[in-house]
Amino acid sequence: MRNRGLHKSTQPGGQERGELLISEYLQPAPPGYSPVTFDQLRRADQEIWKRLSKKCQHGIKRGSDGVLPCDRHLQSVLDHPRVLQLLAPLQ
Repeated sequence: MRNRGLHKSTQPGGQERGELLISEYLQPAPPGYSPVTFDQLRRADQEIWKRLSKKCQHGIKRGSDGVLPCDRHLQSVLDHPRVLQLLAPLQ
């Protein structure tokens, strides 16, 4: 299995994805909750890639407007309730 990593990268959406995951990991947990774990980050990262791959099934070439399909869909994927749920602190 290839490690995609959580660092900023040159992959489509790498910086935004990495910033979201790392910022959630570093957030202090509310009282009565456990901090976000590395396993939660890994599962959220997998969910992000799964959703991006579904939205980019027709290829990853730049559109006529010069925007990459992954970049076009990234914010909606990062805001998806399932991704946010995976990053929520647990009781």
